[in-house]
Amino acid sequence: MYLHHYFNKMNGPFRSVSELPAEEARKVFDSMASYITEKEGGVYNPDQVTDEFIVNRHRLRCDLENEIRQRFINKNGNVQRKHPYYLILAEDVMPDKPLLEFYKNGDYITIPVEEFDMTTVSFTYGDSFAQYYHTEGSKYELVYTYDEILDVIDKHGWVSKNDDGWGFVEAQLWSDLQVNKYKKS
Repeated sequence: MYLHHYFNKMNGPFRSVSELPAEEARKVFDSMASYITEKEGGVYNPDQVTDEFIVNRHRLRCDLENEIRQRFINKNGNVQRKHPYYLILAEDVMPDKPLLEFYKNGDYITIPVEEFDMTTVSFTYGDSFAQYYHTEGSKYELVYTYDEILDVIDKHGWVSKNDDGWGFVEAQLWSDLQVNKYKKS
């Protein structure tokens, strides 16, 4: 098993938008919205990304991370950070193309799970934001330990991909120890 971490080359790996002040978070959202619109042939209008949208999105993300954090602690997870780094659990050493193409200057790092203290990694069966804020609720728990997610995968298979190629087991890393060697200053 491997954990893939996708990121924008310009920013470097293992960054958290949740840790950014609002103005810097706005730049990240602007960049992402601009690229997605450009890639899909639409017209991006940065005025549509209001300060209220940024503040709301930032709050929702932080609320979700607090919920995941607390549920993981309740499962005896070893949480050392306020906000997690996001990775994708996979059987293959090669990354999933649609996820890599999410970033304009996308890159990835692949790390075998054996390099991680798995007590510092929580999992969601699918995208955590979609699982948590899904209007109909989810038939799956929000947070799993490594052993639990392996059981879910064994029982239900890997998350099915939708028409856009999206579908994955998300991992939230709650420690800096295993990733400091990959970070840029």
